[in-house]
Amino acid sequence: MYKKLLSVFILIIFGKQVFAQQNTIQIQFQVLDSISKEGVVNALVSVDGKAIAYSDYNGKVDEKFTYPLKASDLKIKVSALGYKSFEFSMSKAGVSSVPGPIMLCKETKGLNTIVVSGSKYAKNIAEETVSMEVVKPSFIEKNNFTALDEALNKVPGVDVVDGQANIRGGGGWSYGAGSRVLVMIDDMPLITADAGDVKWDFLPIENCEQVEILKGAASSLYGSSAMNGVIHFRTAYAKSKPKTHISYYSGWNGDAPIPAAQWWGETAPVFTGINFFHSEKKGNLDWVIGGAGYTDWNRSYLLGDFNTRARINANLRYHVKEVKGMTIGVNMNNQISKGATFFYWLNDSAGMYIPYGGIDPATTTVSYGGTRRLNVDPYLTWTDEHGLSINLRTRFFRSNNVNSVNQSSLADLYYTEQQVQKRFPFGLNVTGGAVHTYSKVKADLFGQHDGNNMAVYAQAEQKIGKLWLSAGVRNEWFRIDLTTATSKPVYRTGFNYQIAQATYLRGSWGMGYRFPSIGEKFVRTRVGGVNVLPNPNLKAESGKSYEIGIKQGLKIQKWQGYFDVAAFSTTYNNMDEFQFNMYYSGYDPRHPELTPLDSFIYYLGFKMINVSQARINGAEATLVGQGEIGKVNFNVMAGYTYLQPLEMKWDSARKVTYSDTSSNFLKYRVRHTAKIDIEASYKKFTLGTGFRYMSRTVNIDAIFENKDLFPIGVAKFRQAHLDGTYLWDARLFYQLNSHIRLGFVAKNLLNVVYTERPAFAMPPRNYTIQATFDF
Repeated sequence: MYKKLLSVFILIIFGKQVFAQQNTIQIQFQVLDSISKEGVVNALVSVDGKAIAYSDYNGKVDEKFTYPLKASDLKIKVSALGYKSFEFSMSKAGVSSVPGPIMLCKETKGLNTIVVSGSKYAKNIAEETVSMEVVKPSFIEKNNFTALDEALNKVPGVDVVDGQANIRGGGGWSYGAGSRVLVMIDDMPLITADAGDVKWDFLPIENCEQVEILKGAASSLYGSSAMNGVIHFRTAYAKSKPKTHISYYSGWNGDAPIPAAQWWGETAPVFTGINFFHSEKKGNLDWVIGGAGYTDWNRSYLLGDFNTRARINANLRYHVKEVKGMTIGVNMNNQISKGATFFYWLNDSAGMYIPYGGIDPATTTVSYGGTRRLNVDPYLTWTDEHGLSINLRTRFFRSNNVNSVNQSSLADLYYTEQQVQKRFPFGLNVTGGAVHTYSKVKADLFGQHDGNNMAVYAQAEQKIGKLWLSAGVRNEWFRIDLTTATSKPVYRTGFNYQIAQATYLRGSWGMGYRFPSIGEKFVRTRVGGVNVLPNPNLKAESGKSYEIGIKQGLKIQKWQGYFDVAAFSTTYNNMDEFQFNMYYSGYDPRHPELTPLDSFIYYLGFKMINVSQARINGAEATLVGQGEIGKVNFNVMAGYTYLQPLEMKWDSARKVTYSDTSSNFLKYRVRHTAKIDIEASYKKFTLGTGFRYMSRTVNIDAIFENKDLFPIGVAKFRQAHLDGTYLWDARLFYQLNSHIRLGFVAKNLLNVVYTERPAFAMPPRNYTIQATFDF
């Protein structure tokens, strides 16, 4: 009893002193970029080492906190990714705000590139556990790339073959069916519901913040199609000052490398295009409106082939006043196009730019049609001052193809993702979410089908001193029509350790899993006597990816960047492969959908099949940097990739499908690629050049080289080009004044004859004049 009374007495006597030693203060200031004067979002504010708040979308901080009175002043630190920290002191009493904004200066450019795709939150690229590359919009524009796939072909370790994205040899050529690389725009997949492929010319390159490329299995974070990596296109939002940008260009093709192949005579095929966007902020609302148009005036370098398209897009975002930290918005993109698709050439010499069958509608292999594509993306995000973030993202994506040869398709995709993130002050970042995708397809090519895909995922990353540790898991369920749903858990783990001031060692292991698309399982059509055949029994493929790498920061005067070396290995089970072969047309009563297309016992066609096992080993070295050496500003992106992709269970039945029956080197891959792009700017002039080398494609489908079944010169062409392909591009720009820049771009300067897949010649030398306007 006496002890209790004594405790109460002590509390009464000393309690006031205890609480009197606490004080509440409100800090108010804005965090700005020292150069652009734009607000820095999510800057972390800590007091005496304790995190108390993050800056909002305008870089503003307005936070009350309680602290104990003490003799020394409060130590306040403001830090943000990609910036040098800013520290200052506040006196212990009588101070409620900080006069003036806090200006943050950017860190080293190369090693402080900020990316999102590796971890689903903003992070320094040097601290990622996987290999990543970043493409900036200026690189796309100055090379006058009219679609994103052209830019990706310049990135080390990435190749796009006839629309099929490959990262480090993970895919070959599948003629637009399925993808092991997930293409995303603003955190959501942009893969069609029918073929599961990418429409590169639909991506709004006129409104690009940056493109992030993640190399290696990423299924644990992003799902089925991310088996080989992720290409993440991030659109831009308005800054504090209104901006209008217009780019107009016009170009023409030069002479054909083989004079006899120049079907256009003295009148060269020409092309014209325009890109534009306007961005602006008004109070709590900001918006970006953009658009693009392109035409080759119904006449490309390929006879019968042409493309005309028009696109309009918008990003609208509103910061809700009544709910602190909440943002609602919608992004939209709409494109219509018409054109013709060239399938394969007449022969390897004078007919390389002429379609097999000519342009007579009765015999041609060219297909004509139009497309309409639309995506609408409503979203909601909420972030508090203590690192908690809740995101709701949705997307409707329609792809409507109308075709002259019974290949029309209407495909709708509905996507919903709920994601929760929490950043803890002791270095732990946790991300979790749930995803649902519904697909509905009605097509001449595939029939009528619907698909359901559901997934849950979680990832945690912990920073311990100079060490980052990462682990993630995802479980996914997939069903087409009324088939039994299949599911597969996949895992991922990795580390990144800073072993010196600008040296980072990383390693990762990840599982991949990919469900076949509706197109891969059910496609049925015919082009120029060649059939494309269904395989309803096609199985899901799975694999594992391993990587070890080191990133070394570099600095030469004011030029800064990094050199990166990585070794990697990927294994596949039931690998899906698009195979061109002779197939038996006998009727199988168990599968009436496989009724023969004609009366022949065997017929020529493409079909997706499962390869039992495959393994891809390789190594890669990249160099990236920017900055001044002397009075010249240099930008460099260079890389070399070595691949050893092998089919592991290579029996006699598989050997006969390979063009080289003595090698189990996977089809449609090359062993060596080297790429370099250098740009130098001095005063008002900018000069850039790009070089690419691709060694010979080791193996293709054997039937392409069968002169009796396919007499169009593929074997002859391959034999004449054993040394691979060397390509050289160049560009020159002049900044006329602060608003206008003029440029000249030349591609394939050596006028090389080359193919990226059999029987399809790539463009000859071509030239472009460009003018850009900024207001």
